[in-house]
Amino acid sequence: MTRPRRRSRREPQKSDSIFPLSLGPVVKPLPVPPDAPKIHRVVYRHGFLEDPGDLSPLQTVELSGERLPEEIVRSIHENGLLSLGGVHGYPDVGEPIQFDEIRIDYEGGQVEIGVFNRAIMLFKTNDELYVRVHRVCCKIEPRPRYTDPRE
Repeated sequence: MTRPRRRSRREPQKSDSIFPLSLGPVVKPLPVPPDAPKIHRVVYRHGFLEDPGDLSPLQTVELSGERLPEEIVRSIHENGLLSLGGVHGYPDVGEPIQFDEIRIDYEGGQVEIGVFNRAIMLFKTNDELYVRVHRVCCKIEPRPRYTDPRE
């Protein structure tokens, strides 16, 4: 009669991932096209409002010069935000009101994009405009850094 094999237990290593599945090879992003307008500054204001006329409670992220990552510039060009402009969404579909504003200063001028209730509009409409704005907002929004609980 053969004895069942004992599985050896090993301590988890720092290199072990808590996400064992591979997401595939890392694809290097394309550079910003050389003929694209140069972006000088991006101001992103976001938050929740009780009154759509009072924008004072919004948090502001301002990026310019060396603080403006190429990843954000690429995302703005890839999603065609320089051609959007205007105010989109409906301020009366949610309470409190979510509001996002992106102001982009570039070689050809300035564009301002305002979106009321971005999250609701993403789920309730089939409009690509909200998806494009959402992609750029996600690149700009400061995210908390992940820390491994095992360390």
